[in-house]
Amino acid sequence: MRRLKIQELMQINGMDYVIISYLKDDKIEKIGEINKLMNQDLPEQLFGDLEIIKNLNNSLENQDMPVTWKQGKVKCLVCKPTSDIIVGLFYNEYRALFDSIDFGKEINTKILNIYAK
Repeated sequence: MRRLKIQELMQINGMDYVIISYLKDDKIEKIGEINKLMNQDLPEQLFGDLEIIKNLNNSLENQDMPVTWKQGKVKCLVCKPTSDIIVGLFYNEYRALFDSIDFGKEINTKILNIYAK
């Protein structure tokens, strides 16, 4: 059910690729098409393997969500809807700075709602 809601969120908001890390189970789920991103390096840098993901998780301690990374036109919103789940949403960013910030907050709220149910 959550996967369908995330796919719907991706379609409505122009997201190309999502990685979900389930820290408790050391499981990684990938949704979408990485080749639609103008550059495919950022997903590997943030979610490349379990050690990288655990380091990412440690870096998120006490951070306001979402945390964003950008490489060229490719942006990643990292949300943490529960203590043991990290969601990385990747897309080609064309928004102005303040529009991008508002968009990130809106997406984070939607991710929180998906995992609250």
